[in-house]
Order: sequence, then structure tokens, then C-alpha cells
Amino acid sequence: MIEETGPKSVRLTHAETFTGALVALPFVRRKLDVRDAFGAMNTALKQRAEQ
Repeated sequence: MIEETGPKSVRLTHAETFTGALVALPFVRRKLDVRDAFGAMNTALKQRAEQ
């Protein structure tokens, strides 16, 4: 979701929802941890938007 927060600013909200029987398994849950990837994407997007 992209929402306007000011005259020249917006807020991007994104999330990922994983479902299914295997998601409950601890080793699968660790593989599905996307926080680092989202952080890297947020940094790259911010840099690109501010050019």
C-alpha cells in the first residue's frame, strides 16, 4: 500500500503472508524469514526515490 503523508512524501507498507501446513515447521519458518530482504529492498527503494 502506498499512502501520501505530505506534499512530497509517501509511506510504502508491504508484507508477505505465508500459509500452508509446512509453514508451522521451525526449519521452514527460518527459510521464510524475509525481514533482511525487505530491509534491503526498502533501502534501495528509498535511495532510488530520493534521486
